[in-house]
Amino acid sequence: MDSHQRASGKDTVDRKLWASAALNSAISLAEFIGGLLSGSLALISDAVHNASDVVPLPLAIRAREVKRKPRLIPMRTVSGGRK
Repeated sequence: MDSHQRASGKDTVDRKLWASAALNSAISLAEFIGGLLSGSLALISDAVHNASDVVPLPLAIRAREVKRKPRLIPMRTVSGGRK
């Protein structure tokens, strides 16, 4: 597997995470508006719950970006770099 295939796989995961965040946000917004219009506290509370599920997704995407960046300082090991 070459580097292009691996990079596209990483991009695919990021796209899926963004799509999941967007879809869940849209569902939450629709539920919240529906709850307000119908006076349903259950719909409003479910919308808030779904919105709380969206928050970790951009954090996960950011964590993946940080993980992909090369280290500026080499990681120290207990052995001091000896094998």
